[in-house]
Amino acid sequence: MGGCTESDRWVILNKKLFSEVDSKDCLLVIVIVACIAAVSHFWITNPLGPARIIYPLQAYTAQHTTTCSSGRPAWLEGAIKEAVRRQGALSNQVVYIDPEGNEHRCENGWTGEMFFSPLLNEETRFRFASVSKLFTADAVIGLINEGRLSLDTKLVDIVPEALPAKDDRIESITIEHLLTHKAGFSRLNGVDPMFQIGLKPWCPYSLSKLAEMRLSFAPGEKTVYSNLGYCLLGVAVERVSGLSFREYLEREYDMKASGLEFVDGPYVADEVKYDFRNSDFYGEEYYKFFDFEALSSSAGLSGSAIALARDVRRMLRREPLTLLSGDMKSDCNPDIVRECYGYSFYRYHQPDKYLELYIQGGQFPGNTTLVIVDSKGGVFSWLSAGQALQGIELLEMYHFLYEVLEKHYFSGAESVRS
Repeated sequence: MGGCTESDRWVILNKKLFSEVDSKDCLLVIVIVACIAAVSHFWITNPLGPARIIYPLQAYTAQHTTTCSSGRPAWLEGAIKEAVRRQGALSNQVVYIDPEGNEHRCENGWTGEMFFSPLLNEETRFRFASVSKLFTADAVIGLINEGRLSLDTKLVDIVPEALPAKDDRIESITIEHLLTHKAGFSRLNGVDPMFQIGLKPWCPYSLSKLAEMRLSFAPGEKTVYSNLGYCLLGVAVERVSGLSFREYLEREYDMKASGLEFVDGPYVADEVKYDFRNSDFYGEEYYKFFDFEALSSSAGLSGSAIALARDVRRMLRREPLTLLSGDMKSDCNPDIVRECYGYSFYRYHQPDKYLELYIQGGQFPGNTTLVIVDSKGGVFSWLSAGQALQGIELLEMYHFLYEVLEKHYFSGAESVRS
């Protein structure tokens, strides 16, 4: 009978061992290649994905950089946490000026790269985006209070280039229609003439184009938010004052003293670095696609949250008209966000609650802004270097602020509610 020699047994054992090792190695190689392929595919098809994945860890770190003024209400620091956790903003300034004029502030984050740049402070510059409209509306209201304009002034009396108009409804547009976003302009078809990529807007340069337009609805018929309307208000300020819009605002708001500046496109040295990870289309060079000179009166300003809040508080002391004088109660439901517009602000109220808020918000890629005036006389401003992954999530910030302000003013004070 034949049998296995010692040598045969070693050969058989080695073959078995190498077979098992080869099998394991192959499986390991397959797993590694599959992982690399999956990560590569994710990176190529969703280049912002990795940055979004690590955001929670960054947010946990960023909220621990928060510094606040002494004596601030606790909810103000809570607003920072809400912005960091849910609004995609690692760097923020929030300011609250109470009805007595006491100023409170918090800020967090870095001016540039996380850990490798200075921490944010109360003077760091942010773009205001559409919050700039408050200054345009206030400038117009100032001219009305001085008797140099009126709410009933017809646009065609200021911009005769609009005549003869193909759509005769243009002749009925008034300053009040422009202030309240009721002039008949619509961007509901997805085209905003002030923000067409790579195309120079016709306002304020070629105002004869107004004569060729067809309005989407009759002036005064309904409200549709309009950057074009605020461009035309900027033109009205220029024509009545005899100064360029920028010159007029620089003089009227003492912008050098407050640190406000107009945006010309590129970022400036004292400006925060914005976070574009939740901006699916635009990136860091988005400003190259737009004409910031044309946007001066609709989205053109920059500065700090404290300067913004102080200016808004001064606006509310105008006489006889202020930003809150517009009709924000007729034919609209204040329980719906962005429905009851007055002079730039819109009125917001939650059912079965007592507080009313007057809001103007704004957004550029990687940059969210907000001003709230409440019915008790407080002013709140928020400037951030980020944006929520989905725009609708910004409503969560509005709801958060409504709840904390309602509690701040009314909790445990039933007698005050009436």
